[in-house]
Amino acid sequence: MSSSQPQNRLRVAVIGGGMAGLVLTLFLQKHSPDVQVDIYESAQALSEVGAGIAMWPRVWEIVVQLGFEEELNEIASGSAGEKPAFTYYKGDQPEMQVAFPTKYLARTFHRSQLQTLFAKHIQNVDQVIHFGKRLSDYVAPASGTGEITLNFRDGTSATCDVVLGSDGIRSAVRHTMYEDMAKAASDEKAAAELRQVSVPIWSGNIVYRGLIPVESLAEDMKAEVVTWIRVFLGKNQHIICYPIAQGKFINLANFVFTPEGEGTQYDGPWVSNVSAEAVVEKFGRWDPLIQTLMKGMSDPLAWAVHRLKELPTFSSGRVALLGDAAHAMTPFQASGLGQAIEDGFVLASILAQPNVTASNVAEALSIYDKIRRPFAQNIQRLSDANGQCHHLRRGGWEDVTAEESSRGGFAQERFDAMSGLLDAQVKWTQESSVMDDSDEALRMVKALAA
Repeated sequence: MSSSQPQNRLRVAVIGGGMAGLVLTLFLQKHSPDVQVDIYESAQALSEVGAGIAMWPRVWEIVVQLGFEEELNEIASGSAGEKPAFTYYKGDQPEMQVAFPTKYLARTFHRSQLQTLFAKHIQNVDQVIHFGKRLSDYVAPASGTGEITLNFRDGTSATCDVVLGSDGIRSAVRHTMYEDMAKAASDEKAAAELRQVSVPIWSGNIVYRGLIPVESLAEDMKAEVVTWIRVFLGKNQHIICYPIAQGKFINLANFVFTPEGEGTQYDGPWVSNVSAEAVVEKFGRWDPLIQTLMKGMSDPLAWAVHRLKELPTFSSGRVALLGDAAHAMTPFQASGLGQAIEDGFVLASILAQPNVTASNVAEALSIYDKIRRPFAQNIQRLSDANGQCHHLRRGGWEDVTAEESSRGGFAQERFDAMSGLLDAQVKWTQESSVMDDSDEALRMVKALAA
């Protein structure tokens, strides 16, 4: 599957068929045909878990670099970069109240449509993506040179020069990397810390997520909600609602926060089936229109939202982590997938440089870590801060109880501080450019000795 060929400058194994690996593969195929990429996916076919996702202008820059903007605009919903996306409301009261509008621009997509579009552009896809390959572990030579061996649970193996873990929050690559680092640690305390930091933790949130077919809605409601891109604030509860799949569905994500659960190990299945009626019961004090929407959810699922602690490194030797394997975060910045795409783009830009070879690729991966880790981990923190705002736990709402919040009647200026906080926490999505990060990475990698 990963046979060596003389013309290959590098043989890269991507573990996991998510968006980070797809973007990396597309860029390397386009710009560096001398880099062989193999994707090893545990499933029997690509099938992104989840429903709606948002894409900020910063990530759209990468889409433009790929040349996919026209195709993606055809499947986009939301603002399509033309008008502010999200409007905030207070929803945990008898009649929802406009809290504040925003300046944020975003496009929204059905996650599976996005993945399908990216995957179809991979050259020789049947030879590049190997399905049914769940990684058990990898073995990297202690010398730092020679082939790395990948061991799969079906008993097969493969070899490569570089391992990239894009295998999600329960990453086997991350587990192996941090176990190897722990074994090499100077003392037992350091080893224990390395093992512990790589274990996912519960954010305290359960999200009840489902899609609502627009055609199933009453005509008066259909005309209204198909234009909604809204965040409904509530005390320890909030809801995000927006159209996807060219307005054919409404993506509804209903969050319930348990403060004492934050940072703990969740006692139960991470994903489970739930009825729409059970979700409505949890939001009994909310605006009836929102409850009516909830009742229309098709096959909703309850997700225990997990995240990673801030890892001390995204790379070790010739192994690196991308996406949720590196920085799984809460969804309150709508940036988990976008940050994975940025990982793939920046890392592909580095590996595409002709002076990066098997002999210095470990140094190249450390540059990826220096560029991407501080940025992605800041987004992790900002996402948690957004969640606190959405749950009315900041911005002057800290002492408001759920009972008081549900009565409504709050003055409009009560939302001013919250609006300022959220604007400061999200402005990076509109005002920064991933191209600056890529340029800095290239400046550093070009200084490496071949």
